[in-house]
Amino acid sequence: MLDAARSTIARAAGASPADGPLDARPRGLATASELVEFALELGKSLDSSLTAGLVAHRLARSTRGAFSAVYLADADGSLVLQGRAGDLAAEQLQPPPLVELAFSHGCVEVATEAEIAGAFPHLAPTSLVAALPILSWEGRFGAVLVGVPSSAEGDEAVLRFVSVVADLAAASLANTQRLRDSSAEARRDALTGLGNQRAFHEYVDAALEEASVEGRELTLVLFDLDDFKQINDREGHLVGDRVLREAARLTLGALRIGEEAFRMGGEEFAIVVEGGRDAGKRVAERVRKTLAG
Repeated sequence: MLDAARSTIARAAGASPADGPLDARPRGLATASELVEFALELGKSLDSSLTAGLVAHRLARSTRGAFSAVYLADADGSLVLQGRAGDLAAEQLQPPPLVELAFSHGCVEVATEAEIAGAFPHLAPTSLVAALPILSWEGRFGAVLVGVPSSAEGDEAVLRFVSVVADLAAASLANTQRLRDSSAEARRDALTGLGNQRAFHEYVDAALEEASVEGRELTLVLFDLDDFKQINDREGHLVGDRVLREAARLTLGALRIGEEAFRMGGEEFAIVVEGGRDAGKRVAERVRKTLAG
């Protein structure tokens, strides 16, 4: 697998695997072995902000550019600056139009001389300023922005190199996303979508610590579904599963801020309520009426 990565990076940098040992051939903006080492470094990163910082500094160092920046998409799809290196102007702290276009179109966007003069006046008009998307088949994660005053390798070689780094960043961010999704899945009841026992215990531990510091009370409401076993025995487990899902949906609909529901197992549910006994009683009665229909 490592040899395949070396071969792919060598082709992207314009070298051929038949040209000789990769480590002995400093071709392009970085040797293939350096990029493999960078890929391994990214592979150890499980934090998107750390990945963005690594990418920004790699781009600035290897292209000898004036600046580089990495913008990552947040939960609502807005791009946020997460990594930067070099002389990045204050106005570039927000993603410039070039970056927005690269992200939305999923392709390379290169600034014209007029755009460079307007948005990047500290660079010569003949500099290369480009934005490239960070994407894979798993989705679009963001975009990179680079500004390179001049390069002996030429603009095309620089863009190929930045594209390789963006692809490596996409692979790292995809791994981070999979790990985050897997962690969330391990805390979610697959049938109802509520937090499971693991999530319940983690939530209660954190809530108790916070309540202790702030001098607040917590109340635990426990309930189950009457005669649920008879539904399973009489109608079958598929019907029973539908009943559980509907009970979870109705329970969530009855909750307010500061009230968290969990499925503890079978037909047993728990609600953690911020407040004392009276608050817990109000929540219990509200849920009971909702489920009674």
